Amino acid sequence: MLKQSELFNRSILTAISAHIAVLDEDGTIVTVNKAWNDFSLANGETNLQRTCVGSNYFW
Repeated sequence: MLKQSELFNRSILTAISAHIAVLDEDGTIVTVNKAWNDFSLANGETNLQRTCVGSNYFW
C-alpha cells in the first residue's frame, strides 16, 4: 500500500508544471519534480548539486 501511495504521489508531482521542491523541517530537499530540475538547469545550475534531493535549500 505504501509503495502504491508513493507511485501515485510521484505521478501527481511529475504531472504538475509548476516548479516544486518538497523540504523537510530543516530545509533539506526531500523530493522535486521534473519542472524544478528543468528550471534549475535552464537558470545556470549545471549539475543540480545545489538544488537536488539531499541538498539544503536554505544554505
